[in-house]
Amino acid sequence: MSKTASKTAANSQRNPADHLKQHRFKPGQSGNPRGRPKKVVDVEEKALENAEKALEKLITLMGSADEKVALQAAQQVLDRAVGKATQPTADVTSSHEEKLRELEDRYEVATAANEDHKAA
Repeated sequence: MSKTASKTAANSQRNPADHLKQHRFKPGQSGNPRGRPKKVVDVEEKALENAEKALEKLITLMGSADEKVALQAAQQVLDRAVGKATQPTADVTSSHEEKLRELEDRYEVATAANEDHKAA
């Protein structure tokens, strides 16, 4: 029998995964010894910490000379304060008037805070 034939015969009797045995985890050994990596930063917490700053920026951008920027900023403020516009199926004018008054109050407070922030 030739060398090639004897190698082929020996290989056909071996389990194809035998060469991986040395890389398997030993009994009682973890596949991830350090565990799952911790979150670097809690995204929601970071967003809440910067929410006031973001609102101030939007209010500042509402006064932009670029009408597209001003409109986009105003839309973002309105969406967050009142909610996105829906297609009404009934007369809902009174509830919107109430929300608009509340929005005006919030805007005045935010504008005053923004002016105080600029003065400081």
